[in-house]
Amino acid sequence: MKNLDTKEIWKFSKSFVKREGILLLACVLAVASSLAVVPKAEYIDWRVLVLLYCLMLVVGGFKKRRVLDNCAVRLLQRCISLRQITAALLLITFISSMLVTNDVALITFVPLTLIIGKEAGVDVGKIIVWQTLAANLGSMLTPMGNPQNLFLYARYNFDIIAFFKVTWIPTCLAVALLAVFLMRQQDRQLKVSLTSVNVERGWGLIV
Repeated sequence: MKNLDTKEIWKFSKSFVKREGILLLACVLAVASSLAVVPKAEYIDWRVLVLLYCLMLVVGGFKKRRVLDNCAVRLLQRCISLRQITAALLLITFISSMLVTNDVALITFVPLTLIIGKEAGVDVGKIIVWQTLAANLGSMLTPMGNPQNLFLYARYNFDIIAFFKVTWIPTCLAVALLAVFLMRQQDRQLKVSLTSVNVERGWGLIV
């Protein structure tokens, strides 16, 4: 019985390490850094944390009300070719990542790409790679595009114009890069039937 318990514990430990490797590594590094510099409460940037929390609340509200899904489906219903659908997916991912973070943009729109690929019988692996690039490149334009931008924006007291002066040039280059990828996409007639998504309206959406 004791051997069996030991085996189960060992098996659970291995699976936990494999599943939560990044978390464990972060904890080890946090402890190691604490030995070099004693942590203090003032090291925590509460303003950035509160901004991130508020951003996640807004994004969570949009997801619950299915605002992003509605926008994507409306755009894709107008597309009649593979290149147009690819352009729509890249555009909605690129623009939304500026407003709701790159991670949320991918979590929202990659599943939609997979649905389109299954219905149309199209290999969408390349499109998903381009969406990943679009999300990360688009998110660098705005302070709320990703947590790193938000930290830099708050830490160095940028005003919004000064921030855009830094980020607009690489964002334009990113648009050019995505346009090159899009031109390399083979084109053919492709009409995908997508069920309309209704937005839950009301005061909750406004709030």
